[in-house]
Amino acid sequence: MLKVILACYTEFEERVNIVEKGKVRSSAYDVVKAFVSGKVGKFTSTDVIASCPSIGRSAALSAIKRLTDEKEIIKIGAGRATCYVRADSADDDSII
Repeated sequence: MLKVILACYTEFEERVNIVEKGKVRSSAYDVVKAFVSGKVGKFTSTDVIASCPSIGRSAALSAIKRLTDEKEIIKIGAGRATCYVRADSADDDSII
């Protein structure tokens, strides 16, 4: 039980550090990029929105689009079946 509480506090501290770097709020792009860099495997835009509560839905979607345009992440599928994967992990054929 103590490990769970410690893990929660650690994740909270990481999120606070992302949001407040030197008392300057990070942009939505920075928050989403930090989430993506720590993600392994596929993720959806809903995962990003749920994991980044400090930013709005439209800001998160804009950041995802920008990361896709910059080829940091790769879009897989279309419509409701859309998911994303980091470009550096897309070399592994089992992910896509």
